[in-house]
Amino acid sequence: MATSQLVRTILDPTKNWFAAVHKKTITERLRKYGLRYDDLFDPMECLDIKEAMRRLPREIIDARNQRILRAMDLSMKHEYLPKDLQAQQTPFRSYLTDMLALVSSLGFEFDYPLWIYFHEYLLFIACYTILQGNDKINSLFSLK
Repeated sequence: MATSQLVRTILDPTKNWFAAVHKKTITERLRKYGLRYDDLFDPMECLDIKEAMRRLPREIIDARNQRILRAMDLSMKHEYLPKDLQAQQTPFRSYLTDMLALVSSLGFEFDYPLWIYFHEYLLFIACYTILQGNDKINSLFSLK
């Protein structure tokens, strides 16, 4: 418990000067491209993030995708958003963190749907059937 309190104190921008400078730097960089901090979460990295994004309304996901596409376009052009648009950006306005906390609090990891396992089972049966018809492969794997 003491360790988590220490980590929270170190990472809290109101208590740690370095954390405050880091947060300011991240804010400036995200504003240059019009991104939010939650846009940096990768749904392919964690199943909880993927499930949390699946539960969000379609409008929020569309806005996220639009921000990411705009940021990639600006990055490829080596440009930034105009200063007036940068001032309007809110990089730490969260849209995913609450849903991610809800999904994580459910207490189980979201796994692949059952049909994927069934598909793999059918693929295994098809391969096994093909292998049974070939005597050379049967002798290798001793499938009879």
